[in-house]
Amino acid sequence: MPGDPRATSFTIVVDAGKDALAEDVDALTRQLRTEIQDFGVEAVTLQTAGSAPAGSKSMEAMTIGALAVAVVPQ
Repeated sequence: MPGDPRATSFTIVVDAGKDALAEDVDALTRQLRTEIQDFGVEAVTLQTAGSAPAGSKSMEAMTIGALAVAVVPQ
């Protein structure tokens, strides 16, 4: 998250129900991220779960259904 000392950070977890497919949760999470960005928050990013497994093409593993959000008071 950006380094503004006034920023408040929190995590939003999307729960689409026990029968939801990972792809559906990911799509809902990305849609919510886009909508939150429209509010002009400091930052909203897909939550990471650390390093990706060896041999994968990604640098970090994503936590499906979680967003890290930072807001700064005006």
